[in-house]
Parts: sequence; structure tokens; C-alpha cells
Amino acid sequence: MRFEEGGHSGPPHSGKFKLTLGIAKSANLVEFYPFPLTAPATTINPQGKLEFEFSVPDHAAFFRVEAK
Repeated sequence: MRFEEGGHSGPPHSGKFKLTLGIAKSANLVEFYPFPLTAPATTINPQGKLEFEFSVPDHAAFFRVEAK
């Protein structure tokens, strides 16, 4: 992972960075559309891992995690 200028979340040289995650959904692995993460469905588990619980009405769906 590479951090670019402007990717920090605090005063310059504070040593703090912000990692922004997004989820995109596709039915065909060609066209991906934003899939919103909501606060009630998104938590940090006791092991420190991000968990996102959701249901999918589609029979076939593919998801891509994007990080900035």
C-alpha cells in the first residue's frame, strides 16, 4: 500500500493516516456499482477486524473492496 500526499488525517508530519474502504457490487464482473457501507451494519470485532453484515437479494453477486 502506498500513501500519497493528502492521505494523512491530521496535521502534516503527525504520523496519522486515514484508510478509506469502499465496496462495489457487480452482477457480471464487468460493471461495478457502489455498495454503501452503513454504520449499523459495520463494526470492528474483538480481533480488530472490520465486519460488514448485509443481505443480497440477487442470486449471483460479486463484490470488490476498494481502498484509498
